[in-house]
Amino acid sequence: MYARYGHPGTRSRRRRRTVSTLLLSLAMVAASIALVPSASAAPSGDTATSFDDQMVSLINDARTRAGLTPVRSDPGLVSLASWWSREMADGATGYQLAHNPDAWTMVTEFGASNRTAWAENVAAFSTFASARAVFDAYMASPPHRANILSSRYRYVGVGTVSSSHGSFNTMEFTDKVDSRGCHPYSDTSAVYLHCENIQWVAQEGIADPAGGTFRATDSITRNTMAAFLYRFSHQKQDAPTCAGRPFPDVATSNSYCGYIAWARDSHITYGYGDGEYHGGRAVTRGAMAAYFYRTAHDGDALPACTSKPFRDVPVTNEFCGAITWMKDQGITYGTGDGDYGPTLPVTRGAMASFLHRASSLL
Repeated sequence: MYARYGHPGTRSRRRRRTVSTLLLSLAMVAASIALVPSASAAPSGDTATSFDDQMVSLINDARTRAGLTPVRSDPGLVSLASWWSREMADGATGYQLAHNPDAWTMVTEFGASNRTAWAENVAAFSTFASARAVFDAYMASPPHRANILSSRYRYVGVGTVSSSHGSFNTMEFTDKVDSRGCHPYSDTSAVYLHCENIQWVAQEGIADPAGGTFRATDSITRNTMAAFLYRFSHQKQDAPTCAGRPFPDVATSNSYCGYIAWARDSHITYGYGDGEYHGGRAVTRGAMAAYFYRTAHDGDALPACTSKPFRDVPVTNEFCGAITWMKDQGITYGTGDGDYGPTLPVTRGAMASFLHRASSLL
């Protein structure tokens, strides 16, 4: 586990010297973490949201006891912390614990352009370690404790990612964050309902951040649905190739052709009665449930429906079984008034939330 500090006057030469010293002086702390037995919920799956929530609570408990103002979890900083933890877990650092050499600059891109102070804590540990054990190890190290208990910081982002090479945790601290913007999209507010989940789909490579806009209130089209589901189920793999037209109205030159061909061949989507795909049409919430069910069940037929999952979804609705499954899995909660809105189009913002909630299924 290592600590790193940042401020406007920091230069790259000084940063490298600081890291080198800490790698030597704190190596034993990381080793001791790997030996801690499981005491409570440990990271599982890909990203460990509940684990990170516990870490933020532990940070603020310690700050409160020290008479300090609690720090607030910021979505942009969470996204940056999770991204760097994933980089370590995926082997970008040789599966070794390291600091993000560009973090001081990157925090400006992740919604903290006004920061005047910054710090980063990182840790590598066994997936059997509890949040409390990892936090106690941080607090036992003076540099990490200093970051956690610094009066300079008002915001934090905590991100933990687990892989076969262990778990990696990153904490990003700043004194200021931007009042607007849902990183990396300039057209989406940081307080938007689906902001955190939009950040997640960008981080996972499901949505392309190129261009800087997400268009959260636009409807998901059949083209985009095929692309999102492929990227969702084929984590960070290259786009599929397209050898021939999957439907008469989908040319091989269509940028979505490979995704649509995959969805057709996987029995996730079908064409219309005229034999065409109509990729520009909006996807309804009812059809979206069918897409999700088939993706999670290798193209199986939709399940039967014996009772209404929502007030406006009768058992005779062709998507009733898939909607019931979505509800039972905690992927959807309806529109908040007891209805589901099966004929309403799915917005891109809502789609980000559906995908994030479904991530544990694949």
